[in-house]
Amino acid sequence: MKAKVLCAVIIVPIICMFTTACSIVSFDKNDYQAYSESLPPFILTKGEKVTGGAAYDIFLELQSRTKSTIPVKLLKWDDAYERTLNNVNSIILPLAFIPSRQNEFKWVGPMYKTSSFLYCSDLNKIKLDKLSDAKKYNIAVYKDDVLALYLKGEGFSNLVTGLTPEENAKMLMTSKVQLWAVNEAVVRRVAKIAGSNYKLMRKSIKIMDADLYIGFHHETPDQIVSSFQNQLNAMKKDGSLDRILKKYNLNNNSTSKR
Repeated sequence: MKAKVLCAVIIVPIICMFTTACSIVSFDKNDYQAYSESLPPFILTKGEKVTGGAAYDIFLELQSRTKSTIPVKLLKWDDAYERTLNNVNSIILPLAFIPSRQNEFKWVGPMYKTSSFLYCSDLNKIKLDKLSDAKKYNIAVYKDDVLALYLKGEGFSNLVTGLTPEENAKMLMTSKVQLWAVNEAVVRRVAKIAGSNYKLMRKSIKIMDADLYIGFHHETPDQIVSSFQNQLNAMKKDGSLDRILKKYNLNNNSTSKR
């Protein structure tokens, strides 16, 4: 009888051990796919490949620290967003956090805090006292991005959707729109890529601040998300996050928390 009891006591932990191991293997970080868009200085591209950028470099460092290999595929923004939203084992970067998105993803960050403005050109020099004053002008927005969502939520119906940020820059400088809703960290580089003169662009009024995160599919196991968050926290403490941001002339202001 004692022998039988002893066997039972030994077998149960062994079974639990194998069950846990199998669970971890089925959520191998190497099975993940990340998606992004061309968004200088956060995501730099050449042709159809991601070549650098602050968000990309941070993600590479996180992979190194979590011993994972996750390819980053370049897509248009709405495609990247939809794939991550609907496909398990998907990741999107960078992703601005807003309350309406909170339950759609699991979040690692913040990496960086951004500020976005309405820009006008020197051709019209629009002066706005408050954001709602812009409702009488046509505003270029990027399809389905956080600024388009925010302005729609504020009752703006005068939005002109561009498929790329570069298209929006061109619309502003050719007077197809009077205002451009854009993140101040990207406006200079996007304008350069579009062949537009940034020096002829002016801030009219601030729209919002938003923190940039890495977004994981909402069914991603918590242990995966936590491993990346813990390593990002470590990067903040050891100064490596700062060094990456400074490489792209970005100040480290990623201190806010959800």
